[in-house]
Amino acid sequence: MIMSDQAVETSPSTPALRRHDLDALRGWAMLLGIVLHVSLSFFPTSWWVQDPQQNQLFGLLFLAIHGFRMPLFFLLSGYFTMLIYRRKGLPALIRQRALRILLPCLVGMFTIIPALHAVGAWAAARAPRPSSAELPPLFAAIRKGDVSGVQAQLSTGADVTQPDPVFQIRPLHWAALVGNTDIVNGLADAGAPLDQGDGRGNVPVNAAAFAGHAEVVQLLLSRGANPNAVNQDGRLPMDVLDVPFATTSGILEFLGLPRPEEERLSEGRRRVRAVLEPVTNRGSEVRADTREKGWLDRLARDYTREIRSKRFEITWRGQPFHLVTTGVFDHLWFLWFLTWMVAGFAIAVSVSMIGVSPGSVEGGDQATGNRLLLAAMAATTLPQILMGVDGPVLGPDTATGWLLPPHLLVYYGLFFTVGCWMQGAESTMQSWTRPWKWWLTAALVIVFPAALMTLGSRPWSVVLQPLYAWLMSLGCLGLFARFQSRPSPRMRYLSDSSYWLYVVHLPVVVGLQSLATDWGGGAVIKFGLILLIAIPLMLASYHWLVRPTALGWLLNGRIERRPGQVRSL
Repeated sequence: MIMSDQAVETSPSTPALRRHDLDALRGWAMLLGIVLHVSLSFFPTSWWVQDPQQNQLFGLLFLAIHGFRMPLFFLLSGYFTMLIYRRKGLPALIRQRALRILLPCLVGMFTIIPALHAVGAWAAARAPRPSSAELPPLFAAIRKGDVSGVQAQLSTGADVTQPDPVFQIRPLHWAALVGNTDIVNGLADAGAPLDQGDGRGNVPVNAAAFAGHAEVVQLLLSRGANPNAVNQDGRLPMDVLDVPFATTSGILEFLGLPRPEEERLSEGRRRVRAVLEPVTNRGSEVRADTREKGWLDRLARDYTREIRSKRFEITWRGQPFHLVTTGVFDHLWFLWFLTWMVAGFAIAVSVSMIGVSPGSVEGGDQATGNRLLLAAMAATTLPQILMGVDGPVLGPDTATGWLLPPHLLVYYGLFFTVGCWMQGAESTMQSWTRPWKWWLTAALVIVFPAALMTLGSRPWSVVLQPLYAWLMSLGCLGLFARFQSRPSPRMRYLSDSSYWLYVVHLPVVVGLQSLATDWGGGAVIKFGLILLIAIPLMLASYHWLVRPTALGWLLNGRIERRPGQVRSL
């Protein structure tokens, strides 16, 4: 990653000017990552914490950042990977990346990630749940699993067809999510429609399958529910079994239901699959999907189903473990991706696939460079086709498992490859980044709004989302080259600390987000306060506990005191 090799040890025979602009861009990009995660508690999403004070503008802020930040990271990482290779050779590159990317990734997996989960569990335990008093009596009784209370409401003529006023969820859907078969039977006897969809066309069988309640699924089917009811996304009830645990638990907690145990949910969904597979008709899904969606959506759905299939599931310590979807790295996933990209780079160099050697990389003439860059931009539309299957979002998918989804590896790999090429094509890149004002204006004023308005359209998203990422990346490179090309002690310190800040920030941020639910003031004030507390706190830990220690050397490398020498990111 761009912030994982803070220093390149250059010999006196290979001096190089320090890229102060890229140092500054790295530091600000890391801060944007923290800003992005702080924003998540202030608009509806499946995050660890949901603040009672919500502001939809934070949703726009999240999308604006998420749409380009990680592509820019991989672009810069490719640049500095090539720089290290040119100056130090392949063995030194592998050694440095192993120390500053792979080792922190593995250490963080056993330290930072457990700390995050512990803080998340604490936050979930103290999170305010939607009060049953906010819901009509029928829904309150269903949520509590109060069978007699439900029967009492039904005896008074409670409407079993209308959704609740808070979440817009119908009674039978609630009962299916809760998993109470007695309440499901009572509602069905009272006339609750078995195949009435919610706002997105999900029927009660979907809800029961989603929550892993096999007995409820079996009961609904025995009463005549349709196992092949297709929702608005062209999905069958069985398809919800592939929704990742983190997403599932986040949604259930948002609804005020208990956070499920991952092992119990996996076992419940395994039993649901055994019930649904014999009665699922993929043909009906395709016919309905043909009416509702295009071939790009079907391709994305089929691809996602394949990489989430049982063939990539193993048993670990007696529990199912999916190599693609089971979360392992959380926010450190990018380090795992970069490990594999550097491995690919090393293999490519070793077999002369990219035809470069230390000190002899050139980017070719500008016309060739222009064609290569345009080809890479066009190529990113292909993996974009396969993204956003779990719901429309502006920005690339995220994968935190052991196996890297091929579409994400290709997508980020294209940015990484362009970064490698950039290192030997400075003049071409300067010509592309010089009109930074136009790129940023076009991205923020034209492409970003257009991408938002077409989120539900895969053909438009395939074009607009990669275009936004490229325009913002080129614009930021030009902006920082224009205003941050001179040395700045403050920016250098920010650059040095940025890796540590990003690695450790999530437990701190989630803890503060949980505490902020009790604070007064609106979402904007809380958002600002969390940043004002978290960043100085983490900077202090870096200054006193990391920078002067062996940990600081591991993360930052040898800090050169000689002015004007390069420090790779």
